[in-house]
Amino acid sequence: MRVGSLRRALPAVIDRLRRVRFTADDRRTLLRALVASAITLWVFWVLAGRLTFSPTSSDEDSFLWTGWSVTKGLVPFRDFHDFKPHMIFFSNALALEIFGLAGQRYRLFFTLLAGSSLLLLAISLSVRKVHAGITAAVVFFICFLWVDPGSHDSSFDDAESIGMSYYLLGVSCVFLGRGARAAARFSLANFLGGVLLSFAVLSKEPFALCVLPTWLCLLAWNFADGPGRAKAKQYAKSTLTGVALVLSSLLGYLLVTRSLMAY
Repeated sequence: MRVGSLRRALPAVIDRLRRVRFTADDRRTLLRALVASAITLWVFWVLAGRLTFSPTSSDEDSFLWTGWSVTKGLVPFRDFHDFKPHMIFFSNALALEIFGLAGQRYRLFFTLLAGSSLLLLAISLSVRKVHAGITAAVVFFICFLWVDPGSHDSSFDDAESIGMSYYLLGVSCVFLGRGARAAARFSLANFLGGVLLSFAVLSKEPFALCVLPTWLCLLAWNFADGPGRAKAKQYAKSTLTGVALVLSSLLGYLLVTRSLMAY
């Protein structure tokens, strides 16, 4: 039934896409975004290969075990303990569910997560028409620091990399939202930004020291972009709604699993 519905809807979607008209400025922006994406992906994959296929470390083994435990129905802090917050466990569980354990394929999840965060950052800066040289300098500076083996025990499956990935994804969503012409797209992008920034803090709590000043700076940025305070209020409402959804979902999970007091 769903496949049939999709097939019936597909011609209408294609027809709508054909009617889209891009201005010369839109085409230049799209070209910049595509070029930035291609270069970012190539550089990151070349440098990240050794962290994707290297031997594991004791910390990674511990994170992997917690993720495996979640896939078997065990509850963090009620059935097992670790010093890290919930997103480490859930991210490893998701990696195992998608890619599996054989051949360390679960590591592809974390490499793709880190790479996609840099990719979205490059796209968001390009779409916001930041100078190509500045975009390249910022993205590659982060990339080169990130892929340095001295920054990792074994791979991108560590609290710092997972938190950084969610942080960059969240900031990039806000950047993209600021350029949205429709109010609904602006709200959706900022909502997703709030969700992802929350994930960063729930990957490693000290990210709160980075997320809060970032949120305040982006709030001030929206204040500077009229009319009045409407855009800043919508930014605050959308991002905080995303944060509230994540925190309420976590609280609900803790209550349902009876792990709140243990946490």
